[in-house]
Amino acid sequence: MSQKKEEIILAFNAGVFDTIDEFNAEVLKTLAENTVLMNRDFLEESDAYRQAITYPVLCKVVHGELRVALYRRPTKNSTLPGRFSVGFGGHVEIIDTDLTEHQLIGNVRGVSEIIATATRRELEEETGLSIVSDYNTLHNTVALLSHNGDD
Repeated sequence: MSQKKEEIILAFNAGVFDTIDEFNAEVLKTLAENTVLMNRDFLEESDAYRQAITYPVLCKVVHGELRVALYRRPTKNSTLPGRFSVGFGGHVEIIDTDLTEHQLIGNVRGVSEIIATATRRELEEETGLSIVSDYNTLHNTVALLSHNGDD
């Protein structure tokens, strides 16, 4: 079994996404109530859960124009090898919190903090950039995506 498959990651009960129209404080509460921490290997094969994956996009307004950072994905050991990407995403892992699953379920601040920590970690791993923020990072969330199809 690969090291990635042994990861314990954050996920949500899949059915919760059928009730979400837009991201707001109430949705975050609903997500927190439907939080699970599970083995990635199991989650890769399950339709009952949706894995939490952060996907920050770096952008800046320069002389009145919005500029978006992009990068070319590695050609080896990568999803979509050699393709360009505008985001720097990855799984929300147990290492991103010191809370137990029992402490996370229903805990809006805990779920917010683990996602914000994972976002910072992934951005630093992918770009070398460090950002300083607290759990309020999620107030900048613009969308939640749930895809039931294949890769």
